[in-house]
This record gives sequence, structure tokens and C-alpha cells, in this order.
Amino acid sequence: MPLRLCTDRVYRKAKKAGDGTVAAIAARTGIHESTLHRLAAGSQPPSLHTLWALRETYGMKLDSLVYEEPEQPDTDKSCAPDSADTPPSTAVASRARISASTGRRRTRIG
Repeated sequence: MPLRLCTDRVYRKAKKAGDGTVAAIAARTGIHESTLHRLAAGSQPPSLHTLWALRETYGMKLDSLVYEEPEQPDTDKSCAPDSADTPPSTAVASRARISASTGRRRTRIG
């Protein structure tokens, strides 16, 4: 299971410390702003270096900084044969809907 950064906890601690923006967090921790954005979006797992910097800066425990994102079951049916009674255009449209629904979730920084 992939690890994700608990951005809500980090941003709450950062705001209490006077760091209300991603730029302020980046300046205080030494973590690049783009890295913080990728972590919040879930497109990159946190490195130990990043977790350690956040821990040192905001006094957080390492285990409170991350959580395991449960793996989603494979719902992509694109490899399954088309049903004989389903018109090809409908089958393609339903596959597009399935793959669109399994896309990555984006998280906004609060």
C-alpha cells in the first residue's frame, strides 16, 4: 500500500507555527514547494528526508505524518471481451467511464 502524507495535520501544525502558506512551509523546512504540492496531490510518496524535515520543524511524530492509502480493486474491464449483445460504441463508452472514475484524486491545500 502506498504511503501518503497527512497534509491536513501538517498544515494545521504549520499554521499554528505561523506558516500559513506552502511557500512559508517550504522556506522553513527546506522542502521545495513543488514537492509539497505533489505530496498533497498524492502523486508522490513522501521520502524519509521530507518526513524528517517536517518532524524536526513542527515537532510531529513520524507515524502521525503518514498513512497507508488502501489499494483500490482493479475495476478496469478493458481486457474483458465485449458482450455479444452490447454494441461496440456502448462498450467503449462504458470503459471510458470506468477508467475516468479510477483516476487519481487531487487534494487541495487548505
